[in-house]
Amino acid sequence: MASSNDPLFTMPGVATGIDWGAMLDKVMEKAKKPGEVWLQQKDTLELKIGLYKELSASIKQASTALSPLKLESTYSSKQAEFIVLSGGANSNAIVTAEVSSKAAISRHEIEILQKATRETRFSSQIKGTMADAGLTADETFYISIGGKRAQIDVSSSDSLQKVVDKINKATDITLDADGQPKGEALGITARIVDNRIILESPETGLGEKTFSSTITRGADGDPDLLDFSFDKQAPANGKLVVAQGETTYVEGTDFTVEQGSNKITWIDGGNKPAEGSKYKVSYTVNANVYTLDQGDSAQVLNVLGLNANDVDHYIAAQDAEFIVDGMKITRSSNTVNDVLEGVTLSINGPGKVTMDISLDAEKAVTSTQEFVKAYNEIMDWINIRLSEELVKNPKSDFERKWGKLHGDSTLWQIKSQLRYDLGNPALIPFTKRTGSQAVLGTLKEEGLTNDTSFTLSVGDRGVAIAVKPEDTLQDVADRINNAHDLRYNSEGEPYSPPLATARVSEDRLVIAAGSGKQASVSDLSGVLGVLGMNDPYTRLSQLGISTEKANFGKSGKLEFNTDKFMEAMKRDPEAVQTFMTTVMKRLDATMEGCVSSSTVAVGGTSKPKGRIPSQIKFWEDQISSLDKRISNFDEQLAVRQKRIYKQYTDAEKRLAQLQQQLSWISGISSQLGMQQNNK
Repeated sequence: MASSNDPLFTMPGVATGIDWGAMLDKVMEKAKKPGEVWLQQKDTLELKIGLYKELSASIKQASTALSPLKLESTYSSKQAEFIVLSGGANSNAIVTAEVSSKAAISRHEIEILQKATRETRFSSQIKGTMADAGLTADETFYISIGGKRAQIDVSSSDSLQKVVDKINKATDITLDADGQPKGEALGITARIVDNRIILESPETGLGEKTFSSTITRGADGDPDLLDFSFDKQAPANGKLVVAQGETTYVEGTDFTVEQGSNKITWIDGGNKPAEGSKYKVSYTVNANVYTLDQGDSAQVLNVLGLNANDVDHYIAAQDAEFIVDGMKITRSSNTVNDVLEGVTLSINGPGKVTMDISLDAEKAVTSTQEFVKAYNEIMDWINIRLSEELVKNPKSDFERKWGKLHGDSTLWQIKSQLRYDLGNPALIPFTKRTGSQAVLGTLKEEGLTNDTSFTLSVGDRGVAIAVKPEDTLQDVADRINNAHDLRYNSEGEPYSPPLATARVSEDRLVIAAGSGKQASVSDLSGVLGVLGMNDPYTRLSQLGISTEKANFGKSGKLEFNTDKFMEAMKRDPEAVQTFMTTVMKRLDATMEGCVSSSTVAVGGTSKPKGRIPSQIKFWEDQISSLDKRISNFDEQLAVRQKRIYKQYTDAEKRLAQLQQQLSWISGISSQLGMQQNNK
């Protein structure tokens, strides 16, 4: 819609001198008044939408902050603390540990005897070509590791880098059943430092492994193919076991396998499987280490210096060895996760420590602090918007927002629901609950003086269970088992199994929910405490999370007493975990109900599920309606303006004609007067 400050008709009457434009502006300014009201309404709605989007973002941020508080692992985190007994002052130089929530709170004595190392060889220093180093002809050497074997062809013209490239690109030449090389990478790495090759095995330790396969015996005189290359040299120390049924064949007597070969040759006169029959081969080898041999070549490994075993040229692979609580353990890796459940040890060097696994409440505390901060920001925002007043003549966009949500009912409802979720008692669901205390006689002997009851709920079914002072635990269990609403649905059909059952075990009441269901219990009289079935925590205030005391808690903001929370965590971390996850899941569901943008079908249309997006959608629809109304009104104004313009133009023309006529009459009158005077 055109601005009210823009003149719609600015040309004054040429003939009449009348300012038609000013007249038209005044007429149109008055005509535009309804449209200006609609623009103000649209502006207000847009400001409200912006404010609601701010609230939605704040709630989403709080929902993100409470996400860790919905997880059981947040409250069951463990940590490892070390005391050095020998080997230096820093335990990190001996061993470190990552501890999951599955680890048991315990103490262990750990002694590291040696850490695992990789097999590593260092060549001689070679600055030119292999010929410069003394290689007089092209030669070949072989690398064997874990049943694989590669051939490295070295030319006298090769540089050291060329040799390294060949090693890194080498693949397994072991032949498969079709007579083709397998072509798998060895995993060994080679690099150059100070003009020397460093040849390193892929993993630490010896890595003893056993490969098993079933082979079909070929024709006499033909060798049988293994699916690996045999390596009997140290440190691989490969060993073969060849057997058929109860018969085990002896290498050297019944068969032979050459070093680096994958062929079994059966010896004439020895025992052997029948042609076409199947037999089993088991190959045990230190799979993390490699061996080098030069076949028929005479000097290539000597020239490279890779066959020397002195300290300047060779580091032998070794397994990690350590003692845990007096038990000696060997592993190929320095990362050990299969000795203590939930604990991953990282072995760093010799020494002896005591390791204590204890509860780590830091994550629960920091997550709660972050949530309380985010929640209080929501309360501050709502409190300000509900109480601030409109500014009559706002001087900035910031002031234009003031008072737009004053007394807003949706904000009141959101604040009330959030406070309800955090302040009201929460029932803790369970699949089975065992009484925390034994009851040997009647409940009167435990302090119950009056007839009372408690409510046992499963899903949307709640049953009042009567309890009397003269009852034993078995009486209470019988009433639960005979409760009609736990055994039959509203149409009288039996549940199978019942919604809940009860029994007495070791003088304690045990209540179990039906398969796939959860139950909860509540009371107003304290009888659950007598039965030992009460929830340890029912309110957040018991854990140090409470509404601030200032102004009688009207702000709804929270305070967090970390000391009280830590005391509860130390006393019963599982109870804290169960209660906190229940409350936070309930609160998160409320927050999701406020901000969810997913849609639900309503009649023949759909609308956002969340309360805030739904209200925003309602306002957006109002804005769309106003836009259409304003657009139609602008079109009507344009037509009206054009009509008035024409009317004013016609009036100008008519007045101009009248002025001409008046001027002619005046002229005639003047002439007549002059003639009369001349007579």
